[in-house]
Amino acid sequence: MAFFTAASKADFQHQLQAVLAQHVDEHALPQVALFADQFFGIISLDELTQRRLSDLAGCTLSAWRLMQRFKPQQPEVRVYNPDYERHGWQSTHSVVEVLHEDLPFLVDSVRTELNRRGYSIHTLQTAVLSVRRGPAGELLEVLPKNTRGDGVAQESLMYLEIDRCATASGLAGLSSALLEVLGEVRATVADFDPMKAKLHDMLALVDNSPWPVDGAEKAEVKVFLEWLVDNHFTFLGYEEFEVHGTPKAVTWCMTSSPSWACRGCCAPGSPPKTCVSRTLPSNTCASRCCCHSPRLPSPAVCIARPTLTMCPSGRSTPKAA
Repeated sequence: MAFFTAASKADFQHQLQAVLAQHVDEHALPQVALFADQFFGIISLDELTQRRLSDLAGCTLSAWRLMQRFKPQQPEVRVYNPDYERHGWQSTHSVVEVLHEDLPFLVDSVRTELNRRGYSIHTLQTAVLSVRRGPAGELLEVLPKNTRGDGVAQESLMYLEIDRCATASGLAGLSSALLEVLGEVRATVADFDPMKAKLHDMLALVDNSPWPVDGAEKAEVKVFLEWLVDNHFTFLGYEEFEVHGTPKAVTWCMTSSPSWACRGCCAPGSPPKTCVSRTLPSNTCASRCCCHSPRLPSPAVCIARPTLTMCPSGRSTPKAA
């Protein structure tokens, strides 16, 4: 049974604004109302009417307070159990709020981590907000959706309700885990273009390999690598190896210790487990991927030359090229 009725999303926003007006200054109300319109933008009216209007106002104000001060280099993650005494509203679920500069992979990565930990997601609200902030990160203005221009930042706000976590240590642990995942997302996005540039370098080396590789095989390898570069592969990490010996007796030596995110792609001293050619061996990464996709073994593609092999492995937090 519905907790309130509304004829349309506009009618819902009108009712919500009337409740918000009881809690915010009249001068701030237009900004809060604009924020609320975007905050609930992707949620259907049917879903909204299954929640109490007072609780919807409460989660709106909670998210609005989260927005008040933010620096892109310091993502905000808040995990808590709302109750009337402390927060002025309540839910039978635990709440996860995330504020982050807008980047690819954020929502999928957060959702995957929650699922991996066994939490069902009951509500998922996401909004990319155009905002202006002051030098200390203070919120100056929320702007209409998709506003661009000097001094305008795009920020991703996520609000989720999940299975209730009853302990303070559990809430803190989940918050820390999500911050770690978001760190991997930032590293992955920052190094995406450098990894593609490295693959372009490897493409140029295919023709120059001194190993006795058939011309048709080289051509097939180049077509495949060009396909990867043409936005058919999500580059999440790579590792570098030196290759010693001959094509018939190869030893792979990692040039440096793998980063905490790339470890496990290929065991030092051993070649990839599955080789489709001498020029383009392939492998399955033993590590688990936190960024973008479920934490399953990730595919790796290894482009070999006599002294170096580069692996665009489906693993996050890549080493810089």
